[in-house]
Amino acid sequence: MTSDPLISVVIPTRGRADLLKRAIESVYKQTFTNYQIVVVVDGPDTETESMLQELENSKLEYIINPESLGGSEARNVGVNHARGTWIAFLDDDDEWFPNKLEEQYKIAQQKRDKSPIIYSRLIASSPKADYEWPRRGIKKNEHISEYLFTRRSLFQGEGLIQTSTIFVSRDLMIALPFKKGLKRHQDWDWLLRAAKTNKVEFVFCPLILTKWYIEEKRKSVSKIGDWKYSLNWALENEQLFVPQGLSSFVMTVVSSISAREGNYGSVSKLLKVSFKHGKPSFFDCLIFSGMWLVPQNIRHKIRKLTNIKSKLIRGES
Repeated sequence: MTSDPLISVVIPTRGRADLLKRAIESVYKQTFTNYQIVVVVDGPDTETESMLQELENSKLEYIINPESLGGSEARNVGVNHARGTWIAFLDDDDEWFPNKLEEQYKIAQQKRDKSPIIYSRLIASSPKADYEWPRRGIKKNEHISEYLFTRRSLFQGEGLIQTSTIFVSRDLMIALPFKKGLKRHQDWDWLLRAAKTNKVEFVFCPLILTKWYIEEKRKSVSKIGDWKYSLNWALENEQLFVPQGLSSFVMTVVSSISAREGNYGSVSKLLKVSFKHGKPSFFDCLIFSGMWLVPQNIRHKIRKLTNIKSKLIRGES
């Protein structure tokens, strides 16, 4: 490895040694080889440390935080330790396809007018089905909150920027770190704040470069409920949204959390906030109604059938 790698791969982790090993090995398989891996173990973790010692490699470095700082700060620690011009984030339970770094670096070389935030399509893999998301990239002059949260179809996956697909300059990450202390929505918070600077450009790579494991039966902070936390986060950061994006977030993301928890008493509050602070669309209202009236297992079956149908139309097996 050269003393100055072009790309630093930042992987925060804790308590998931087997999954972390899979993630690291997917980096080792990259066709682009001038990289540094920075694993940040967020607090004492003997099993993970032992596994990292077994994987010893000149490209692999790791930091053990003396105490847990949270996902946002763990990523910031990794960025501060990184030596690459570019940063690629990888969650410890995800993995990359071999051409991930090569393809995004090619795009980065062509984007020098603004700080690019390059993201790609992925395979969202669950025990029930695999999905190819996002179905489209961000449109010109489309606000990031609308792209992420406003649907024009019944099922999720139209607009998405997932952390393990993000490729960005280290300079931007130093100037705009992740917000410390957030237990949810760390990536969305960063993306919304980045868009506010007017110094970045969101660049979509249509290739599938990442495998994102979802809905598996393991503990994850991002899967823990608490709709009130999500609602308060949105209202505290209302200035980062446009009205349509805010109402879509409340009526789809917050509502889905509350519906899974069975908090039917939240319905009137969520509707009130959506219409007072946002601008709900027809699809927002339709999706909101479906979340409360159609059981989740039925929605999953419909989504799976829709996914199969779309693949057949595209001629895929």
